[in-house]
Amino acid sequence: AASLHTLAGLPFSGALTPALGSACAALAWFALRSAVSALPRHAEIPAVTLTYPWAGAAIAFGLTLVATGLLSRAGLSFVTDDSWVGYGGTAVRLADTGVLFGRLIEGRGTVLPSVSAAYRALGGDWYYTGYPLVTLATVGVLASIVHEAAHADTRLGPRLIGATTAVVALALLPFFAFNSFYVHSHMIAALYFLVASGAAIIATTRDHAAVEWLLVSGLGAAGVILARPDGFAYALVPLAAATLVALRFGERASRMIALVWATCLAPVVIIFGSVFLRNGAWESSKLSSALSFQLIAVFTLLAVLATVLARRTRARELIERIGFTAAAVGFTAALVGLYIAVPGAREVADVMTRNLLHEGLWGPMWYLAPPVAILGASASLVSKRASSSGLAAWCILGFAAIAFAVHATQHPGHLGWTDSFNRVAFHVAPLVFACLGTLVTWAVETLTPQRQA
Repeated sequence: AASLHTLAGLPFSGALTPALGSACAALAWFALRSAVSALPRHAEIPAVTLTYPWAGAAIAFGLTLVATGLLSRAGLSFVTDDSWVGYGGTAVRLADTGVLFGRLIEGRGTVLPSVSAAYRALGGDWYYTGYPLVTLATVGVLASIVHEAAHADTRLGPRLIGATTAVVALALLPFFAFNSFYVHSHMIAALYFLVASGAAIIATTRDHAAVEWLLVSGLGAAGVILARPDGFAYALVPLAAATLVALRFGERASRMIALVWATCLAPVVIIFGSVFLRNGAWESSKLSSALSFQLIAVFTLLAVLATVLARRTRARELIERIGFTAAAVGFTAALVGLYIAVPGAREVADVMTRNLLHEGLWGPMWYLAPPVAILGASASLVSKRASSSGLAAWCILGFAAIAFAVHATQHPGHLGWTDSFNRVAFHVAPLVFACLGTLVTWAVETLTPQRQA
């Protein structure tokens, strides 16, 4: 919707903005439906079927209205100069002019300023209610992923135990409570990364509706890119996971991979393209127009390469067999290589470690996260029923490698929760608890006896 405002040069308004948003949602739905319909169907991947979808949507909408009213009355919010100037100021300018601009793109991402601008167009002043709503969405998505990622014949009890464990553990995290009311991009970036990775994880556990789940992964990756200027780097992890998962569908893999990457790149190209067409090039030390389109070109080349390799039977079968293992080895080698080769990387790693373990409002989480990931990966080697835990651990490792590469080479860091890496580490936190939840689900299902009929 913000891109359409930008192209038209019209300010946000209470009538036009919802109309444009609804039109975009309808176009996206039609495009995704057409994409899925174009893929040849076979018995093992039938179309997804939802039971009473409109009733579920109505209930969710009603609960959201109730939560909105309660949160608005509570008025809870936490801001810093970064929040006030970066997100408040850009939203005001976007709402009043209707035009996305370089400063917003390179410094804040398009998602939150656009939502805040719409809030202002509908009569709001300081946009704070949406942040805890994103938190509630994150909790709901986490529970859904743990529930859905279980093997098809897993009983309801173990699913509920795993989902409850994941949600409660995340809710007890001090930094989670903090980010629930902090006006910044971290919670929504964590939500999109969870959606993108979690949808790929679910696709590993079933043939049913795998196409739809992989497209959700592509959309989630687009959200990661648009939520923050450094989103391009982190979106590579779920895109790689979805690509490797799609390889198991044989001759159909190439078309599925192409759809996943197209689903990710389409909204990104539309939004960045609208800014360029309206304003021309923009300069930045972070995400300039030149760098933006270079990254889009790299993503396009990666999509073409993955699609071409998937068309070749031998290459596809080889990558399917060793792809995840080879990538995990590569992630580990990259971490070790950067630590050794990059000047100052050891000092940066020391600051990162002290923040995660002591200074960063994390509590005991990062003492527990590595064992959880190791157990998740080990369980997937023991039993195919634990494949969801293994892929979650793989995504955690991939995120860690990329985050360390970005910050070891760009940000020296400092002690305290405000350190950039400390805040970015939150983006993978819900996925860590998804790994924990799927691991608990598998363990309970495996270790508890089933009643005889």
